[in-house]
Amino acid sequence: GANEKRQKNRMGNAVALRVLKCGFFGNSSLGLNGSIKTLSSSCLDDAGRDLLSSLPDKRSLMNSITSAVVSDRGISDAAILDVLQLLRLLSSDERTTEIFASLPNKMAEKFLMTLLLWESGCTLTAASICGLKDTEKYQGFYSCVSRAL
Repeated sequence: GANEKRQKNRMGNAVALRVLKCGFFGNSSLGLNGSIKTLSSSCLDDAGRDLLSSLPDKRSLMNSITSAVVSDRGISDAAILDVLQLLRLLSSDERTTEIFASLPNKMAEKFLMTLLLWESGCTLTAASICGLKDTEKYQGFYSCVSRAL
């Protein structure tokens, strides 16, 4: 019934996010033994750089990937990390972080609230998110998102 449909949708979103992430980062985005890697734009392969430069509208992609997290309270830790890494990649300058902060329907605020209330099943996940905060690119994203709240 409805629960089966929700589970299929959740799995579909997780697969789509992982495929998108691998499209940007190639095989470097997959850690051995399920380990979590901190990725940045310097990790992009040639196809990833081409894909990023060909994006006509970062707003639509940002909105889609954040809504995957906001709309599904049962989303996996791995899918949330994929979204965070993709948002970090897309937030390459202050202009794009402003785009994120101005997503429709208060999506940035909802996304941050979801992350604040997120109960991770994995201690590595929390450490990985904290590790993202130490990068220079994330600092701009973090400050812009903080203003959105």
